[in-house]
Amino acid sequence: VIRFIGSNDFINWSWEPEIFEPDVIDDEMFPGFYPQFYGFPTFPMGEQYLGLLWVLNAPDWDGLYGQVHIQLASSHDGIHWIREEGNRPPILDLGEPSSWEDGQIYTATRPIVVGDEFWLYYNGCNQEHGAPLEKTACHIGLATAPFNRLASLSGTGILVTDMLSTSGSSIHINYDGSQGMIKAELLRDGLPIPGYEVDNCIPMSEDNLDQIVMWADQDRLPEGEFQIKFYLDNSALYALIMK
Repeated sequence: VIRFIGSNDFINWSWEPEIFEPDVIDDEMFPGFYPQFYGFPTFPMGEQYLGLLWVLNAPDWDGLYGQVHIQLASSHDGIHWIREEGNRPPILDLGEPSSWEDGQIYTATRPIVVGDEFWLYYNGCNQEHGAPLEKTACHIGLATAPFNRLASLSGTGILVTDMLSTSGSSIHINYDGSQGMIKAELLRDGLPIPGYEVDNCIPMSEDNLDQIVMWADQDRLPEGEFQIKFYLDNSALYALIMK
């Protein structure tokens, strides 16, 4: 399991209860195995934390043997974490059978930003955890992804943010609307702010890492707090920032 211990002075420490432990969803995903969490590098990303969860699927309770893959988790405080929805797909999976990385995957602490990409170095092995070392070959690999595109809200539907405070003159989104489009409106007290209604939003239907959300006849965000209501039509929204 994954636990947390914290200190302000490296002398006095406080323990938190288990942050992560395998649950019934893990048992259902891997019938006949005993999922165990082998490691959990975490790092800040924007206004939250992301974590790379090393999942060991052991065929027995001792957990000495098994394959290891990587899942993604997120948190706003570093203590309470959310794993991906659905079947918790690996963010970094094993390679094809008989490949150099078909047994185990272990990541570096965090990805680095290179241009408009994330680069994540990792260690891959051709044998499962617990196999004799003399039969195991491990190498260093590099996985890449477009900047800030480790996870998204995708499909067709409506997304409403929490209340936000103006911290810039415009909203920028990282999105893929090449197969549909995204539009947005700003809300206050549950009602559209005049001039920022969805009908006045200029449709966004490209694949863009940094798209400014624009409304007709508006060149900056309104003062004060508001919510953003996104309308997704066969699109993916990865991130947003006000700047």
